[in-house]
Amino acid sequence: MAERILVMGARGVVGRNVLQRLRLLGMDAVGASRAAQGEGWVRLDLLDPASHASALRDVSRVMLISRPGDEAADRYAWPLVEAMCAQGVSRVAVLSALGAEK
Repeated sequence: MAERILVMGARGVVGRNVLQRLRLLGMDAVGASRAAQGEGWVRLDLLDPASHASALRDVSRVMLISRPGDEAADRYAWPLVEAMCAQGVSRVAVLSALGAEK
């Protein structure tokens, strides 16, 4: 069975490039956005836990790009982490720039 990969931040520079590359490699990759944009996209709003389970359906891996400048990223990401565990997500790659200015 092919592994589905969810790419958060897929409308931004990094996420868009990761999503495009995964698809070019023939992988089953979907982009996550607050507003789903059609086929190959799912609605996922980090601030709306009700959107998490449906966005993670059939997903085995997640590329999590944290929100820029978010001092409380863990508080907003925790419900998503719990949803990933509940849905059986096996791997998560996290990209963050928090603390990069130090």
